[in-house]
Amino acid sequence: MPNPLTVLRKNLASGWHLRSHGGEFLHRGLRLQIPQSVKRDVRHMIVSEDYENEEFELISKWLPKDLPTIEFGGCLGVVSAHLRRSISPEAQLIVVEANPHIVDVCEANARRPAPASPTEVICGAIAYGVEEVSFQLRRNLHVSRIASDGEGNFVAPAFTLSKIVERLPPQASFALVCDIEGGEYEMMAVDNAVLERCDTAIIETHAQNFDDPEAKTKFLLSDAESVGLSQVDQIGDVIVLRRK
Repeated sequence: MPNPLTVLRKNLASGWHLRSHGGEFLHRGLRLQIPQSVKRDVRHMIVSEDYENEEFELISKWLPKDLPTIEFGGCLGVVSAHLRRSISPEAQLIVVEANPHIVDVCEANARRPAPASPTEVICGAIAYGVEEVSFQLRRNLHVSRIASDGEGNFVAPAFTLSKIVERLPPQASFALVCDIEGGEYEMMAVDNAVLERCDTAIIETHAQNFDDPEAKTKFLLSDAESVGLSQVDQIGDVIVLRRK
């Protein structure tokens, strides 16, 4: 059960921020739009800069500045905005987010640091062997999961990494940032041909969602090694793969 004092502190911080700034949140120097429908805990993490800390630290350390960048799982566009600020203004940024309820917010935030830069946000899910994916929307608007029974709140068109890479210049190398709740395992196993062009991948593995997290991670790393990507860093369950 949550500590009542912790809940009160988060409520006060979030309430003060909403009164002072409305839907604008300052995160690591960027002003971003966060809907009031987003859960209080998430708003508080953004205000206190505790949101996706492992991912941000590894992005700042390893993300190439001059390569096109693809992000899977754009969510609210918080990470997307920092990717746009981190890479060169001429480099493409392609973001894929499945939830149609937040894709406009994701796009607005992704474009905000450099409105004239080549930035594309696609509403879709990364999946293989299907044309669409059914998702179950949770109480918190920005959280959704694949509907195990096929009956969800919304359906997203399915894309593969290969299909997204078609939007890049032919044979161009690219960087990949991936947070798709376990879908990264199928992507690494199936889309190995196009992964030959990936220079750097920063992946949240979500290994804890599986019965044998250690074995699952070993399979992912083995698939990565088969296309010339080796692990060079890790914080929590976020790993960095780079070309040898």
